[in-house]
Amino acid sequence: MNKIADDKPKVLRNFLKSLGFGNSKWQKRACHYLLGLFSNFKRFNLQTLTESSNCFTYRQNYYFLSQAKWDENELNEKRLDFLKKDKRTKPISAGVLIIDDTSVFKYGSKTEGVFHQYAPFFR
Repeated sequence: MNKIADDKPKVLRNFLKSLGFGNSKWQKRACHYLLGLFSNFKRFNLQTLTESSNCFTYRQNYYFLSQAKWDENELNEKRLDFLKKDKRTKPISAGVLIIDDTSVFKYGSKTEGVFHQYAPFFR
């Protein structure tokens, strides 16, 4: 099983601070979750996130993702402000390229995670 590193990159701490997480317990949980997303897990879910580190229990991870109270629109605005300030991610007059394969139709039966899915634009 892959482990999430205890050393949190400064850029990630700064990003979370700009979103308003500060040095709170929420920053630690958000950092833990984001590092889990970037880890090389065969499958990423709450169970693998919990098993990858001794930082938080399954219940704590579940609460953070499903029950914690924050303003989704405010968080998204702060995220966009952060991206606009960085010369590598700020929009330019020519546009912005966003790559998202969540609706890409996947074929096969031997690759883990391939199953019938709703992808209306690619059928």
